[in-house]
Amino acid sequence: MASIVSTLPLHDQAARLREFVAARGAALSDIASQNICRAVDLSKPGESKSVAKRLVAALAAHGV
Repeated sequence: MASIVSTLPLHDQAARLREFVAARGAALSDIASQNICRAVDLSKPGESKSVAKRLVAALAAHGV
């Protein structure tokens, strides 16, 4: 089972998420991307499938 964790500060995680979303033709505000990153909480190790599901759900909740 693969584990995911990030040591990046929240604002860097949010910036990378905005870049990822923009590359797919959508957009997120600074606040929305920070809220998503907080919800996914990559500062704690998490099983990759669980993290991916939380990320997909958070993006969908923001219309992405």
